[in-house]
Amino acid sequence: MNDDRDAGWFAERMPSQDVLAEVLDGELEGLMGIARDRAVANIQFDPIAKPDGDKKSADKALERAVKAASKLAKDGDKAKLTKADKDALDLFILLVSRPAIFVRDGKVAERPDNWPEIRTYENVIPDVIKGVGRIENAARGGRGTGFRIGDRRILTNNHVLCSLFGVDLSTWEHSPEVFAALCKEHNASWKKHKSTQAPYFELWGEFGSDTSEVVRITRIAGHHLDVDMAVLELDANPKGSLQVPLAKDEPQATGRVYALGYPMQDTKKVTPVPIFNRIFGSDPAALGKKRFSPGIITRRDESSVFTHDASTLAGSSGSALVDFATRKVVGLHFSGTYDTANNAVALWKLTTDPLLVDNGAQFQ
Repeated sequence: MNDDRDAGWFAERMPSQDVLAEVLDGELEGLMGIARDRAVANIQFDPIAKPDGDKKSADKALERAVKAASKLAKDGDKAKLTKADKDALDLFILLVSRPAIFVRDGKVAERPDNWPEIRTYENVIPDVIKGVGRIENAARGGRGTGFRIGDRRILTNNHVLCSLFGVDLSTWEHSPEVFAALCKEHNASWKKHKSTQAPYFELWGEFGSDTSEVVRITRIAGHHLDVDMAVLELDANPKGSLQVPLAKDEPQATGRVYALGYPMQDTKKVTPVPIFNRIFGSDPAALGKKRFSPGIITRRDESSVFTHDASTLAGSSGSALVDFATRKVVGLHFSGTYDTANNAVALWKLTTDPLLVDNGAQFQ
């Protein structure tokens, strides 16, 4: 596939000039320091990975990232970028300006300089946070993310259901009849054995906190046949939860968004350990906790899917992608890895979809 991204495209994704100058002034150590500070809330953690070979490989990649960023900073839109430069810039942007910030006490715990929107909208972001929770199996193991779109209704992915069912995550797409039968079977099981087999929806799930507000998931209210989207019914609305509005209009061209979800692990093992640790931290207990991950929409077309570059992992599936400017949910995250794009369902294109409308979704 041709990579038609030019210097101007990358410049739009870079941190502010002040932040960029600070990072480049310290070169590699400055880059690592800022990435570490923004990835790990407890500064006593040492996020440097132990495997020396992996660390050396990652450090070389980071050196290339700094050089490519310096080239872009010097030449601006006129910079001539090679494929290696573009790959390096993707890494630079990920580490310096695509953090995965902990949510603490229902609020975003940090205020990175290059995301002034967090401070601007700090009084309204918590209302969205109150609509997003973790989907867990009957044993309280995290399986994904969901968010409230109606009364006792949450939106998530078909493949999150596959995870709950214990089948291949692509079953919903490649074997739709099998998936439909599994939905029917589990609906009956969850109803009959509500107290023992039905999964859960946890509204909090924050790192370093025992606060919990959990309700049972009682039914699969419906699943989409064409896009990775499903609606689940709850036993009750979690106390303190809020319904989140969906966007009826396409996001602005700049497409600055944030993902709210529960990144758990790098299941495909494609992220180098040092880089993984600098984004998500090295403490295993920090995984599967509620995170706020800012980014931008990178591509959109005529389909019902768009791509974004917010930092996500397995477990982030079902995350709400929220437009900073409008505070509306523009997308439902469903896939992505470190070395490829992140994908989300474009909800503004589904304003009349029965699965959403019939389950109380409000488009604004």
